Amino acid sequence: MKSENPQPCGLPILEAELAETLQAIKDSFEDARTLDRRVDEFGHRRSSVVNDAVKLLTVSAEIGLAIAKIKGEYNHNINVLHGEIPRPPRTVTTTPLPPPK
Repeated sequence: MKSENPQPCGLPILEAELAETLQAIKDSFEDARTLDRRVDEFGHRRSSVVNDAVKLLTVSAEIGLAIAKIKGEYNHNINVLHGEIPRPPRTVTTTPLPPPK
């Protein structure tokens, strides 16, 4: 008996690629955290590793979008607010002063 909605043949490949990309992002951020600042005095290596992670995040978003479109779960809504947008209320916290000595 055939299923009503067969899974497209490319979907498992995309899901596997997404998993690999997410692991690579995790590894990149871990590398950025563990870089020795004495060796990377000016932060160029760390900056490069973080930039690589950001590029991988972009790729993972595109893969996720492709998966959602294949599954038919893609919905693109844009909300536009017109007019004055009120600022959120400020929360002021006060710390009591220590008693005088």
